[in-house]
Amino acid sequence: MRFLRLLLLLSLIPFFSGCGEEEEILFTFTLQEEFFLPAGLNAFTQHVFLQRGAISNYMNVLEATSYTDDDVAEVQPGRAQMRGRQGNEFHGHIDELIIRAVNPDDLTDKIEIFYQDRVRRDESGDLDLFGSTTEVKEWMTRDELDLEIIFIFRTVTSQSQDLLFDLEFVAKG
Repeated sequence: MRFLRLLLLLSLIPFFSGCGEEEEILFTFTLQEEFFLPAGLNAFTQHVFLQRGAISNYMNVLEATSYTDDDVAEVQPGRAQMRGRQGNEFHGHIDELIIRAVNPDDLTDKIEIFYQDRVRRDESGDLDLFGSTTEVKEWMTRDELDLEIIFIFRTVTSQSQDLLFDLEFVAKG
């Protein structure tokens, strides 16, 4: 029995030895995008909107720091929020929200970067989005990219909304 415990303990050493070895955060940068959500959208289908020409700001932030592109090993989605430009907007009609980065030259080339799949029915104010676990450096090094914003509603949108997306990305070295 002691031998089995010792064997189990020794087998866990490689697992725990890799813990804590995370790449250093070099800087964060934000992509901000305005969006107009029209009234009258139904809850029977997903609604896909393509926002063209979003500026990633990666190269601008890189120039303002002492880092080079070679210093950045990866870029990951960090935190994101959808805010109403008019103040405390109600978001309870939204069931799910997905944001994908899209290649402007090939609209079939896309990657999910943020999502929210658990919007409460009484949600209002700023809506937090989760970053996907994907590495997005190749997407953020472009001067411009397109954003595909997908809404799945639980009820009809009764009024239009002016929204602002703040998408934060984390550059690690």
